Amino acid sequence: MTQEISIRSEPSKAVALQQKERHLLEKAPQQALTIGRMQAAFPIHQPLNFSTCLTVKTPSLQDLGAEGSVVFILELLGFVSEISAVKEPWTQRQKMFLAQSIVAKYSRHNLRTLDLWCFANAFLNGEYGKIYDRILPPDFLQNLQTFFTRKKTVAQGWGKEQFSKELK
Repeated sequence: MTQEISIRSEPSKAVALQQKERHLLEKAPQQALTIGRMQAAFPIHQPLNFSTCLTVKTPSLQDLGAEGSVVFILELLGFVSEISAVKEPWTQRQKMFLAQSIVAKYSRHNLRTLDLWCFANAFLNGEYGKIYDRILPPDFLQNLQTFFTRKKTVAQGWGKEQFSKELK
């Protein structure tokens, strides 16, 4: 269970906890992989940059397998729906459609769990526009495609051959 620490009152403890959670995600990713741990390691209120998404190793959708990927994505979609506080949250059927669509399209591209977290972070922080009463599944998928394309461009611009190979 992750420990909640107020960032305002004890910043050094919060930073230490984030580093501990990141280390755990890198060393034992399958056992540690939960949305709670991702939130502890990479707080949603702190925007992430592509360098974080490119350098921190977390399992890919391929590593999790189809079923594990769907479970992770369903948890992530529930988190996005809850945090966005839309009037019309996604139904279970819509979340399942989104999860299966993401796995079908991106598992062969070696999309990692941290990539999805970085996208959710950017989405919830307004980088893809303001969220009103609802989030339409096709719009969400289009925004994910935009994120993935941007990430691929940034990785190739860095000239890091390993990332270019992963993203092809």
